[in-house]
Amino acid sequence: MKPTLPTPRVAILVALAYAPLAAWFSPIFPFCTVPMYADIGGYHTSHVPIFLADGEPADPADFVDFTGMDAEAIVLPPPASLDFVTERHRWWVSTHAWNEEGPPPPVEVAYGWALYEAGDHGVERGPFHVETRGHARLR
Repeated sequence: MKPTLPTPRVAILVALAYAPLAAWFSPIFPFCTVPMYADIGGYHTSHVPIFLADGEPADPADFVDFTGMDAEAIVLPPPASLDFVTERHRWWVSTHAWNEEGPPPPVEVAYGWALYEAGDHGVERGPFHVETRGHARLR
C-alpha cells in the first residue's frame, strides 16, 4: 500500500492550529520558538582553548611527537563551555608524545586560552594566556 500525503486542506488546518498553540505554550517543546534556542542564558564570557603552531592557530590533531608540553596543564579556567574540546586535546597530546627516536620535533607549539566576552558591540577577545609550550611534528 502506497503512503499518502495529507491533503492541502489538512496541512492548512494543522498550520493554523499550530501557530496559536506555539504562541500560547512557547517555549515548551514541541511548541518552541527561536528565542528558546537563541538565548545565551545569562552567560556573556567564556574561556576558549587556543593551540598555536609556530605562532599560528592550528589543530593539535595535525601534530604528533609532542615534547616539552605538560598534558595536565591543558585546562580551561571557569567559565568555560568548551571543556570537551580541551579534554580531547589533552588526550591527544598525552597519547602522542615523542619517543625520542629520530630528530627532535621542529615545530614550536603552545596551548592556552583567551577570554571571549559578548557585549553590546559584538564579541571581544582578551589576550592569549599560555598554559604549556613545547615542540611537535606535523603529521
